[in-house]
Parts: sequence; structure tokens; C-alpha cells
Amino acid sequence: MTENPSWTMKELQKIDKQYMKARDIEQEASDFKKYNYDLCVRRSQEAFELFLKVVFKLMREEYPTNIKGHELSNQIMSTYEKLKFVLKDYHFPKEDIVRIIIGSKVFHLWRNISLYGEEKLEKIGISKIFTEKEAEIALDYLNKASRLCNLIRSYFYKVSQESSR
Repeated sequence: MTENPSWTMKELQKIDKQYMKARDIEQEASDFKKYNYDLCVRRSQEAFELFLKVVFKLMREEYPTNIKGHELSNQIMSTYEKLKFVLKDYHFPKEDIVRIIIGSKVFHLWRNISLYGEEKLEKIGISKIFTEKEAEIALDYLNKASRLCNLIRSYFYKVSQESSR
């Protein structure tokens, strides 16, 4: 049986600062989808990572800071048993965990292009590289990470409230 971390309300509120920042960036990504696909993809990637940072923090798992730190598929898989236990009372399909793993890999591939453009072919700026379809895919991955984070966060708030009674 996996031991789950516990949090006080004060600790959760401190973690919520990063969560709220992720929510703000998520909103920006959605807004950009209407007129700037490149910014939509970039903001989606940023919010996706922030939501996963919050999840890892809540699960008391190390967030990788190495050179490949933006690609989290292995860390998500290694945390899956703990996540599964926390999510047992919530409907979060395991297929969505797989989509988050795929999203991590895709965002890792798109990250530098969305930030800097493509400099190896020619100096191609960072505008008009991504299409509407890619923006929709980015928002879908973001939505899965956001939902996972919301459920994990809800679980720990519920446990914290129950233990403070």
C-alpha cells in the first residue's frame, strides 16, 4: 500500500500560489487560441508544466530539474500508483494519464520552437509556426493536466479539512 502525503490548510494555500498562476496562464492560452496559435501553444506548455509541478508537489514527488526536466513522462509513470490511489474516488480515466504522458513528450518537442522559432533551417521567427489544429491539441493536453491537478488538489483539501475537525 502506498503512503499518501498529508498537508495542512496553510501548506495547501502556499502551494495554491503556483496553482493560481497556472490557472491564469491556462486562461491566456485559451484566449490566444482565437488569434495567435503560437502563443496558445507556448502558454499551454507553460500552464501544463505548472499544473504538473503542483501535482508533483502535492504528491511530495521531486520535480526534475535536469536538462530534460521539461519532459516528465517517466516521472508521471513512476508516480502513477500514488496518483491512482488518490484518484480512486474520482472519475479520471487512466487513458487521460496516458494523454498527459503523450502531452509531456509533445510539449517537450514543441517547447523550443514555441519559444524561439526554428533557427537551424533559417531564421524563422516565432509567429505563424503553429496551426489551429496544433493549438487545439495543446489545449487538449493542457485540459487533461489541469483536470488532474484540480482533482488531486481537491483530494488534499478534503483530507486536510477532515483531519482538522
